[in-house]
Amino acid sequence: MRNPIPATSLELSEPPPADSAPVNPIFQRVRRVGLLLLTLQLALLIAWSVVEANRHVQAGDFVGFYRAWYLISHGTFNPSGWWSGQAVFIIWPLAIFGLIWPHPVTLLVIQDLAIVGAETVAFYWITDILRARREAPFVVLSSLALVLFVADPWIYSTASWDFHSEPVGVLFAVLAARDFYRGRSRAWIWSAITLLCGMVPITYVVGIGLSLLISSKRRLAGLILVFVAAAWFLILVKLGAGNTLPGTPVGYPSRTPNPVTIISGGQVAGVFHEVITAIRNMHRDWLDVYANISPAGVIGVLATPVIGITAVTLGENSAFTYIGPITPSFQNLPIYIFAPIGTILILAWLYRRKARLVAHALIVLMATNAIFWGAVWIPQIPTTWLRVSPAQANALSRVIARIPERDAVVASQGIVGSFAGRDHVGTLYSWPPLRVALHPPATWFVIAPYAGIETETVTQSMGIIHALASDPLVKFISEDDGIWVFRAQVSPTARAPSVLFPKTPHALAAGLFETTVGTREINGSPNNSQFLSRGTAGYLLWGDYWLETRGHYTATVRFRSSGPINIQVWNDTTNSLLVHRQYSSTNGLVTFRANVQIKATDPSTSNSAGEIYLGRSLFRALPVPAFPGNYLEVRVVLVGNANARIYSVGIMPIKAP
Repeated sequence: MRNPIPATSLELSEPPPADSAPVNPIFQRVRRVGLLLLTLQLALLIAWSVVEANRHVQAGDFVGFYRAWYLISHGTFNPSGWWSGQAVFIIWPLAIFGLIWPHPVTLLVIQDLAIVGAETVAFYWITDILRARREAPFVVLSSLALVLFVADPWIYSTASWDFHSEPVGVLFAVLAARDFYRGRSRAWIWSAITLLCGMVPITYVVGIGLSLLISSKRRLAGLILVFVAAAWFLILVKLGAGNTLPGTPVGYPSRTPNPVTIISGGQVAGVFHEVITAIRNMHRDWLDVYANISPAGVIGVLATPVIGITAVTLGENSAFTYIGPITPSFQNLPIYIFAPIGTILILAWLYRRKARLVAHALIVLMATNAIFWGAVWIPQIPTTWLRVSPAQANALSRVIARIPERDAVVASQGIVGSFAGRDHVGTLYSWPPLRVALHPPATWFVIAPYAGIETETVTQSMGIIHALASDPLVKFISEDDGIWVFRAQVSPTARAPSVLFPKTPHALAAGLFETTVGTREINGSPNNSQFLSRGTAGYLLWGDYWLETRGHYTATVRFRSSGPINIQVWNDTTNSLLVHRQYSSTNGLVTFRANVQIKATDPSTSNSAGEIYLGRSLFRALPVPAFPGNYLEVRVVLVGNANARIYSVGIMPIKAP
């Protein structure tokens, strides 16, 4: 029997060969328990994916992947522009599952399987490490590894955020890394598959190679991996890959560098610049860097098999000028999978160095830390991602059933994913002025101002509705539970027809917004919609969230009422009442006017109420900022049994900020 190589550093030693090592009942039992726990986690993720799919919360990131996956599975083997997006060639074999069930939930389940599959491979790798280090407590450290995986909230956040190629790439990357350190030649196969998972997963192979270069026995393999991965990446760049995925988004400006520019271009000066930028941004984004590594054990990122891939992941995501990639989620999934491996390896090393008290203290600290991270952030998952009500979901299901598959669809970012199984689909981002091309035989517009995670504000969405209702090429179809639908019939012989979306007007039809006690009346066009109430007290108008900066503004409401009515102007960001005016009744049509002031622009906010969740105490992260400014809202409240109509509402600047 060959004895395991003693570990004298933080490198991995080769475990005893499976065919010659005695079967350890505890080893087998721990693996079975771990597999059972991870299976339960998988069941939870799949159940959550079913809920998300039924609620139609798939957003802009989902569109490109699902569109290609769906079209390939239906015989369109080369969807226009797909491969040049991010070179995600793995989508072709994954499209086989589209023959079984061509539904958004299928792609989400594939992602769940990839995430938990990567965790399982990592857990089995950890048990191999511990079996070769007999001085370390096998059950205790294996249990800690399971806690680091199951309690990590960013695992669940990754599964919640549409579909991305990173989880699939991480699965094959951890398979490759494990087999490289076990001396298995099939590691090259896993590496090749990782290279086919997209341009971001290519950097995972670079990271594995860097880790191998640090190893005393695997430097040649590491050098080959780095060279091949970098060469493959540069070839793809030369061939035109690295663009935005087809179908996402319409009119979205380029605000950040390519997510993998840290190894692109082949110029030393460019790479050096990206490294310096990453280091500088890590100082700026230190809270998110800490939040990414803390639930996984913190110290694990420094271990030999892990340091390369974690350094590449943090480096490329920190190289952005935009904070989005470094915030905890799918972009940093390699850390959540690989860092626990390094954490257990370092703890095993401490036991070998007879530092048992230190190891015991770290085990308790890391387990407690991971559990608290999960307790603080996992409960936020439903409220963060499930922002389509059951009524809105039913309305969207009716719209989806109504639109022929041959027609094009342009939809709000928060709900566009469910429309992605067609040749032409676009995501509306409100960066006016914006012109959107129309495709024959018809192009449908689906606007959901209050549903999903939107990249435009409510009033920007209403501005889009206003523009559509004003365009002679576009016909208003329906409004159902806040889901607005328009259609433009397009002749095949028409010469590049399009719709222009200008800036949002300073006053809009009141009926575009929300009501509690009123009835929406649409007189031919949504631009003539109004709210009518007959004798019920409560909010006749609310939900008109006007995002504004520091300055002076005039709030206006056109209305009539036969009884008491209150008009209020609120700063929802600061939760302060700015104006309160009461009318006993009106003689005909009246225009309310009031001047208000925003004295200071608050930090970026995440929703219409100006709330942003940062976590608690030591378990904090800085999420992606949304819209800087203050939300002004005009509310109309019926006091008694008055009959009233609200025609329009607006916020107009009267002095430059």
